[in-house]
Amino acid sequence: MSDPAVITNTGRSSMGDIDVAICEYIAENERVADLFNGLYFQGERRIHAENIEDYEEKYPVKYPTGGKRSKHTGKVRYRDIVKKLKSGGSLRILAMENQNQVDYTMPFRCMEYDTLEYRRQIDHRIRENEKNPQWSNKAAERLCGVRKTDRFAPVYTVCLYHGKEAWDGPRSLKDMMDFGADSDQMSRYFVDYPMKLFCVNEEQDFSCFHTELRQVFSMISSRKDWKRLRRLAESEDYRNLSADTAEAIAVVLGWSDPKEIQMKYEEKGKGVNMCKALEDLLTIEREKGEKLGIEQGIERGIEQGIERGIAQGIERGIEQNAYNMIWNMQEEGIELDRICRISGKTAEEVQRILESKS
Repeated sequence: MSDPAVITNTGRSSMGDIDVAICEYIAENERVADLFNGLYFQGERRIHAENIEDYEEKYPVKYPTGGKRSKHTGKVRYRDIVKKLKSGGSLRILAMENQNQVDYTMPFRCMEYDTLEYRRQIDHRIRENEKNPQWSNKAAERLCGVRKTDRFAPVYTVCLYHGKEAWDGPRSLKDMMDFGADSDQMSRYFVDYPMKLFCVNEEQDFSCFHTELRQVFSMISSRKDWKRLRRLAESEDYRNLSADTAEAIAVVLGWSDPKEIQMKYEEKGKGVNMCKALEDLLTIEREKGEKLGIEQGIERGIEQGIERGIAQGIERGIEQNAYNMIWNMQEEGIELDRICRISGKTAEEVQRILESKS
């Protein structure tokens, strides 16, 4: 059985494919609700899909005159997923950043996105206020463009990390700072910006999720452990999955053609039998591993044969040189006992070599 870490690289799925597949899969409102309920409320269903709506995901970014733009930043910044939640007459902004690789600036990125959202809300409020020339007679309010009583929608950002390697990056803005020896203890007064980071590969229990996010996250967490994959393949939880869940899992596992999952494994009147699909995939990978092992064994055998041939050739070359030396000494008329001393051979061996020439 090959290591399932290899399984994730056997197909045509790239990291970009996985990012897009996971993002598109989770963007459905019911799954967004499930994600936030699981991470914030331990699975208690406080957020409901019917209260979630799509929201503008792009933010225009203004640069100072003469300033240089980073090659990573365009005139518009996009969030991976952003929704608005209507809750008890108030508005919440739910956002998710989707990561398949560690980003060592991630706390700053989350803070930047949140700040851009607050900037948008404030600018919108200023424009609305200024539509009425008499909107305020207070100097402080007119100076900033915002009333004392104006309030804004809070932003809740989750960073979902589904990469194979452990997250070794910062988890808050403070982790990115250099406080030196901190002899003045100024770090105590630093205003931190923590990041809500969910590393799928750090978890094994996904019971706080009630949609098929549970199956997808379990698969992501298990893809480097073939024994856990085998157990999942035998679980009833994977016997009747929706087509988009099966496709997302196929992308995660590097299936060469994720679209074929539904056509090949969907059972009439039911969903996709991912148990059968996983079993077939594990069998294919085992056969690939066995074939690779045989090929490597043959290749190594050839290498060892060459090594032995070289050694034998050297040995035979040395032996032939000894024969030539003994024959030459005889032709020079050197006595037998002296030939024995020079060649290091016995009289019988020298005599046999001399006879072999004739």
